[in-house]
Amino acid sequence: MALFVRHVSKQRHLADLFRGQLGASLSFSIEAPTEAESLLYKTSETLARNHSLDNVGQYFTVDPKIVDSFGEELTTRRKERRQHYFGPSDWIERNGIFGETNIMIRRPALEIINYIKKSDLSKPAYRYVLYGRDGVGKSLTLSHIACYGHQEDFVVMNLAWIKRWLSRYYDIAPSTYKPGRIDHVVNANVLLKNFKQTNQDRLANCVTHREYVWSARDKVQAGAPLMEVLDLGCDRLTFAADALNVLIRELKLNSTAGNLKLMVLCDGVNALFTEYTMIHKEREHYEPGPYKEFRTYLPKKDWMIKRAKVEECSVLVNLKKLLRNDYSNAVVVVSADRTAKVEKMEPANKWWRAMEKDMKPDTRSHLPFALFGDLGWELLNPFIPVEVENYTPSELDSAIDYSIEKGWIRTEAGTATTRRELHFLTGRNPADFFKFSALF
Repeated sequence: MALFVRHVSKQRHLADLFRGQLGASLSFSIEAPTEAESLLYKTSETLARNHSLDNVGQYFTVDPKIVDSFGEELTTRRKERRQHYFGPSDWIERNGIFGETNIMIRRPALEIINYIKKSDLSKPAYRYVLYGRDGVGKSLTLSHIACYGHQEDFVVMNLAWIKRWLSRYYDIAPSTYKPGRIDHVVNANVLLKNFKQTNQDRLANCVTHREYVWSARDKVQAGAPLMEVLDLGCDRLTFAADALNVLIRELKLNSTAGNLKLMVLCDGVNALFTEYTMIHKEREHYEPGPYKEFRTYLPKKDWMIKRAKVEECSVLVNLKKLLRNDYSNAVVVVSADRTAKVEKMEPANKWWRAMEKDMKPDTRSHLPFALFGDLGWELLNPFIPVEVENYTPSELDSAIDYSIEKGWIRTEAGTATTRRELHFLTGRNPADFFKFSALF
């Protein structure tokens, strides 16, 4: 937290912050900060398990091998922006500009990591729900926890922004297992490839608990290595969705048997608790809107009428089974997000303009009870809620100093006046900070 000591107010804030933690008083001068003082917003500790409250507001560097192991979606079918399985794509792109992947250590991540360290994993799966207003950093908190899980040899199943499966999905097909259901064949294939890349060295002790037959030549015997199911789903696109469903079942069984420690992460989990998706039952490819069934001259006039329900999508049904606590040796960490809700708003894609015109405030709740609904609450209850809030003053100052170091904003932003402007304009919201910081 590189707080410039030439400002008296910053001096007092720094003294108050560190007096209780270090048990020592600090002396000040009006001179420019030394190199050691200017790096207070960083820590050299890269192991997430060793982070403590003393490190709150500091950035730590994630091992590039961890970031690469999660990786970007392993598919070339689309040229559109791909999903990254370690963190939000815009954050990953920004880290590419910075030349390193740094995460700010914040209290919500420390709280959950501390719970996990002290948990008896032989008990039913522990479940944690991150919640908070838009842009406060729930996704990056999940990235911090994913880093911890990978370092602690968990098998990490990271379902990054699951809403994409319901709205901007890849190709679908009729289910090969249960008639009337829909398979996300390409989404499942991509997820399996990334899961294999992240965890293949941690599945050595995992075996299948029954025989699985897909065709005359595609079968896996009971007691076979679980990697055979994973390999089949990666190699055979037709059976990818069913292979993922089998993998989910076997991961739970192997976790309970003590063959692995499982960590399930899901960003925007409340998307799974909506009734309808934007998947057309009769069209295997996604098509962008507008979806206005009342305009009969549009070629997609029936899109909203023939949407599939979540319960009609085989993989989505099975992914929700990972959220239950009917197995052990596992940790489930999810986030509830208002923007993850799948809903149709008028006018299409510009609903906020109608609200501004009518001067209507956005009163949608960000609390889990409102976002989960009865079905989600029944599935996840009991869980431990952890709120993610806006930056504290010291955390925002840390973000400013780090951005100055990386050349993201000009050095003038480090002055007391400009800092106050950033605090005021952004409301210390992390997402708004990076939006407004482009102006400085």
